[in-house]
Amino acid sequence: MPYSLVEIHGPLIFGVLLIHNELSEAEGIPPLLNISCFPNNLSSICVSMTRPDVLPEVDRYILNYTDGHENYEREYLLGNQSDVTFQQMISELTPGTNYTIEGCLATEELQSDSLITHCSTYPASPGNVSVSEQKVEGLQIEWSEAEGGVDGYTVEVNSQNGSYSNTTIQPPGTTSDFLSLPISGAMYDINVWTVSNDMDSKEPATTSARTIPPALGGISCLALNGSSLQVNMTAPSQNFEAHHYVLKYYSCNGEPEEVKYDMEYGPNEIYVQVISKLTPGTNYTIEGYLSIDSETSEIVATHCSTYPASPGNVSVSKQTVDGLQIEWSEAEGGVDGYTVEVNSQNGSYSNTTIQPPGTTSDFLSLPISGAKYDINVWTVSNDMDSQEPATTSARTVPPALMSISCSSFNKTSLVINLTTTNSRFEMEYFIVEYNATTFNSSGTITKPYVQGSNDVSVIIGGLFPGDLYNVKAYVIIESLESEEISTQCRPDLDSASKLTINDFNETALSASWKNPNGFWDSLRLYCLGYSEEAQDYYVDIPYSDMGIC
Repeated sequence: MPYSLVEIHGPLIFGVLLIHNELSEAEGIPPLLNISCFPNNLSSICVSMTRPDVLPEVDRYILNYTDGHENYEREYLLGNQSDVTFQQMISELTPGTNYTIEGCLATEELQSDSLITHCSTYPASPGNVSVSEQKVEGLQIEWSEAEGGVDGYTVEVNSQNGSYSNTTIQPPGTTSDFLSLPISGAMYDINVWTVSNDMDSKEPATTSARTIPPALGGISCLALNGSSLQVNMTAPSQNFEAHHYVLKYYSCNGEPEEVKYDMEYGPNEIYVQVISKLTPGTNYTIEGYLSIDSETSEIVATHCSTYPASPGNVSVSKQTVDGLQIEWSEAEGGVDGYTVEVNSQNGSYSNTTIQPPGTTSDFLSLPISGAKYDINVWTVSNDMDSQEPATTSARTVPPALMSISCSSFNKTSLVINLTTTNSRFEMEYFIVEYNATTFNSSGTITKPYVQGSNDVSVIIGGLFPGDLYNVKAYVIIESLESEEISTQCRPDLDSASKLTINDFNETALSASWKNPNGFWDSLRLYCLGYSEEAQDYYVDIPYSDMGIC
């Protein structure tokens, strides 16, 4: 019976119906009951056919297939005559290509009517997908054009932490894509399938890569002491992944050092770290960044200086009326100079000077003689003073008295008059020391200084009459003495006493007396005449002699 051909289309498998047709050329050979196909791989399609149960002399079947450009015909012998359904693999096909396949039964002379179906090979996978650029905000990917038919590409990206997945379709001819991704520093798996004839390639081209972790939100630092700095870092504000945050620090003359810390917090958190064992008074460049595996964020940087070390062993090497000579040891580490501050303890004077680097001494000209001063010396480096100064305290020397004079008060006492300087000064006591030049007589008199009294008198008693005394005077405060000024003077002479005429005659007499106390050079014995004829007469008698007039 004649048959005609009608196509029935489906998604992948196509069937046919046979309708009675008076024009059939294959009279006597019934057609296939059914033909279908499905892709096997990139280059082959499996064709499945069903024949009638009873066939007269049919020992073969013919498959014709075309991709629209080239036509192919293959003849196959039926294997087992009892198999109603049988399959045939068509190979060496083009990937991603839709084929029209016709099948019929045949003998050597005759062919049945054909049944038609359509089927596509799987598209080839894209080649060599790779990441050409990693950024904080995403990944730039590239791939090679797939062989065979291509209707486009399916790009799928999944974060390995499972929090993100996305699929996009790229048109044919596209070989790159920028993937905007939400988690900086995360690892992403990327799959690219070829799309052709509503089919994806059996296997995707795959790769994996990380986005770059984001830069820190900020970095700052402050000095804790001469050997350590505190660094404050703000985590990025966006979602990110990082295993560590890293601090790299170095001075202009030093080798860089790097410290890696485990990440513990999320966005916007503050990380605080202390860097120790640094050089005092040194400016450091501090860089901070995030890292995960081999990827690192952009660097953010700041600058910070350690406190300079204090100078050592400040001391006063010389005290004068006008000021103090101070000395100190050079500070360790960086030094730009020294700040020298001096304050009088009475609160009336304060002054600060800057000394250049390398200086280890200074003469402080001070306005108040005898005053006590507190002295502080700081090291200066990178516009910072040392946390603690080197300190000492000392007095200037009190000023010498302006003048000294003395006079006899009586036979056993002297009056000493002292005048102080007109300049500003501090003192506690006047000191007057005296000693006799003849007799063993000496002593010291201390008189408290009364504020505002520029003139003072001191009476020295218990002296030997007539002896010459050396007198010196100075002022003192605590154990510090001024220069001395001196003079000499005598108390009044003592008088002889108990003069007695022991014997006398016409031309002579003898007398005796008690010598005066103290010192004298000679005694003068006067003999006064009572008559006009008698003359007055005196004789100088050497010290301790007794004479007769």
